[in-house]
Amino acid sequence: MDIIVTELTKSFAGHIVLDRFSAAFPEGEITCVMGPSGGGKTTFLHILMGLMSPDSGTIKGVPSRKSAVFQEDRLCESFSALTNVRMVLDKSFDCGEIQAHLDEIGLGKDRTKPVGEYSGGMKRRVALVRAVLADSRILFLDEPLKGLDDQTKGHVIDYLKKHFNERTVIMVTHDKEEVDAFDARLVTLG
Repeated sequence: MDIIVTELTKSFAGHIVLDRFSAAFPEGEITCVMGPSGGGKTTFLHILMGLMSPDSGTIKGVPSRKSAVFQEDRLCESFSALTNVRMVLDKSFDCGEIQAHLDEIGLGKDRTKPVGEYSGGMKRRVALVRAVLADSRILFLDEPLKGLDDQTKGHVIDYLKKHFNERTVIMVTHDKEEVDAFDARLVTLG
């Protein structure tokens, strides 16, 4: 089912962040959301995820099984990459598959170190693997490639495209090249 957003409005302390925003997000497709800083992109994602309520407007069709990568990685710093990913999965999930994903995204040799010892780009990749492996029908990605160098970014884009598995993806980005790299639809806020 497509996600239909109609006349969505949100303000903070009298400052309107989203002003009667309407858009459709096709099921099983990648849609990138772009706009100026402070233009409501993260707020919009938080509303779609159910973390925040709009002042007015309607949203229909958001699947109940969601996973997300936030602007901040939201990892347990003293846990390993393997444990951080495992935390969101069913107990019966195969640890070998988690290890294979960490290997594929370039974290194999470091997967047992506490993520607090990781660089920002390494933490980002752990957060991405966790979101990809979570049992979800939709992925919300808020600047998922932030902090990655160009070579790693290309590798991570390939990884994500391979593992989106026909899920609906809504991704905030500031980079038109990322929209093109994912062959994504583009929605502009603001």
